[in-house]
Amino acid sequence: MLKETVELTLSHVDLGTLGEQAAMTLVGNTFVHRLLEGKGHTLSEVKDANGHVAYPGFFMTHLSVPPAHLLEKHRVWEKVGVGIEVTSFGGMIVESTFVLGAPNEIPEEIDQLEEGTLPMVRAANMFVLEDSRGNEPQPSVPKRDCIADLPKRTTPPAAVARFGQVQIQGRVDPDFRPTMSARAPVRYPIVEGRDSAAGHALLFSSFVRIMDHALRTLLCEQAPTPVPVELVLCLAALERETWYLNNTYGDQVVLAKVGAKLEPCPRDLLAKDSGKVAAGILSCCTELYEESTNKLLIASKARQVFAVPATRKTLQKDVERLLANQSSV
Repeated sequence: MLKETVELTLSHVDLGTLGEQAAMTLVGNTFVHRLLEGKGHTLSEVKDANGHVAYPGFFMTHLSVPPAHLLEKHRVWEKVGVGIEVTSFGGMIVESTFVLGAPNEIPEEIDQLEEGTLPMVRAANMFVLEDSRGNEPQPSVPKRDCIADLPKRTTPPAAVARFGQVQIQGRVDPDFRPTMSARAPVRYPIVEGRDSAAGHALLFSSFVRIMDHALRTLLCEQAPTPVPVELVLCLAALERETWYLNNTYGDQVVLAKVGAKLEPCPRDLLAKDSGKVAAGILSCCTELYEESTNKLLIASKARQVFAVPATRKTLQKDVERLLANQSSV
C-alpha cells in the first residue's frame, strides 16, 4: 500500500475544513502517484503500444464516511494521511481502495482497518485514449513500462457490470422515492478557468460542486417548505456513490435532476467530542445531463447528516419541523 501525508493548505480547503470535493481530489492525486510509482514521468507520458496517450478515467467512486470521523474533522494547516491499494484487470481496468485519516491512523494494509473506522473510497478507472475523451471513449492498454507493476486480478471488478446496469437504468437507485424534488432541472454553466482547466474535461471531483449546488437550490429555493441556509451549511457527507457515464467541457451547461428525502436518526450518531448533534439524515439522488446534447453525465446517490452545533437549538427544531411536515415538502 502506498501511504502519503498531505498538509491541508489554502489551495485544498481555503480557511476551512476538509470537504467532499477536496477529499476526492486528494484521492485522485494519490491514485496517480501510485499508478506512476517509481516511473519518474507524468501522466501525460503514459502511452499505449501505438504511441497514443492513455488516460485512466474514473468511472465509479464510492465514498463512505463514518459518523464518528466526519471529513470536517481535518482542518487547514493540519496534516491528513491517504492510503491506497490498487489492482489491475487486463491492463485496462484499475480498481482502488483508499483510506483517509490522521497520518498515524493509516494502517500498513487496509485489511488491518476495522470496518467503519475511517473514511474510505472505492473507485474504478478505465484507460481510454486521451483523444477520445468527450466523445465515445476508446479503451486502451498502456505499455507495461509506463505504469507501476500492479497486483493483477483474474476476474473483472463488479463495478464493470454495475456500470452497464446504471447506463441502462439512468439512475443509481430506481426505487428511491424522494419527498422533495426539483420542479425543473437546476442549471449550472461550466465556466473555463473556474470549473475546469482551459481545453480540458471537467475533473471527476468537480462534479461534487455541481451536485451540491443542485441540492442546495432544491432545499433553499424549490422546496415548498424552504430549508434555512444555515441548516444547509450543516450538511456533512456520509456516503456518495457516483457513476461517471460521460464528461463535459467548458462553456457547456449542466442540468441537474435532483430529489431528496429527510429521515430521523439518533441524535448521538456523531462523535461525542464534535460538539454537534445529528438532527437528521438527508438522502438524495442526482442525475446530471449536458444541456446541448442531452447526454447523461453522472448518476449519483448520496447520504448526508445535518451535523448541527449542540448549542443551536433553533436549527435542531428546524429539522424537527421539516420532518413533521415531510408530506407537504
